[in-house]
Amino acid sequence: MLDERSSIGTLERMLHLKTIPAARDLPNEALAALAEASRERFFSKGAVIFEPTAPVTSIQVILDGAIGVSRGDLELQSVGPGTPLGALGVLAGTPLGMLGVAQSDTVTLELESEAFLETCEDHFVIVHALLRYMARWVVEIERREGTQGPPPGGSGAPRRLLGGELDLVERIFHLRQFPVFAGASINSLAELSRGLTEVHFGAGVPLWKAGDPSPYALLVASGDIACTAPAGGPSFLATAGWGLGHMEALAEQPHWYSAVTATPVVALHGTMEGLIDVFEDNTEMAMSFLSLLARGILSYMERRGPDSVPQPDA
Repeated sequence: MLDERSSIGTLERMLHLKTIPAARDLPNEALAALAEASRERFFSKGAVIFEPTAPVTSIQVILDGAIGVSRGDLELQSVGPGTPLGALGVLAGTPLGMLGVAQSDTVTLELESEAFLETCEDHFVIVHALLRYMARWVVEIERREGTQGPPPGGSGAPRRLLGGELDLVERIFHLRQFPVFAGASINSLAELSRGLTEVHFGAGVPLWKAGDPSPYALLVASGDIACTAPAGGPSFLATAGWGLGHMEALAEQPHWYSAVTATPVVALHGTMEGLIDVFEDNTEMAMSFLSLLARGILSYMERRGPDSVPQPDA
């Protein structure tokens, strides 16, 4: 394996990185920053690139050759040029749970995790692109499995009756029940909560239909919302502590299910533009959200296999 700096120039590295769907629409400044943070690596046939239980310390973008991915005695897939292996592990901060071995002499662009994460912090446009791409991946999973709600036992958020308004402290408390916001600072949650509007609905109110645009999200404070997908897709009941519409809004895709209130509902309404603004001011919160999405996708792959959900194109 070579440790020297890349023998290919920054522009060529940018062109290679631009073939990755998540990076396709990045501005040249951000692509150049990623290119400068990368280096060329050579792995001889049979070299172990990822260990199942070891921390993932780099992203390997395959330029030439192939890497075989397996779990135990099960060979899962062989991936070739253009594939960014290890990205989910770096973002999740967990082992991949899979073995990666070079099937032939293989050349990659390597982005060490520390350099990659520092580049993300310096260029929020990369974080935003990753959030959009990962959200689209999650939406593909949800179309099959249904939206996943809070952990068993509920969010712990107070169920409220119609008529009372959530004050700032209650809003912050409610936001902290969501895993992505659990470790966020009081100031960042206060900033986020100021951009939310409390909304009240009676029972039987249609909120949206499958195929409608999804520019906003609802954080359910109390009540139940019945969600049904067309053509026999998954149905579910969103209760207190659930977030609805946020994944489609972040993915910039239409709703894949219809939502109708089953009981009177109190919720916090926020636009995705407002959330992105808060994320830009609080990159640590955005990276926490990315980590949560990556862990969810890895968990799904562990149960169903890495080819179980097609990656979105962009």
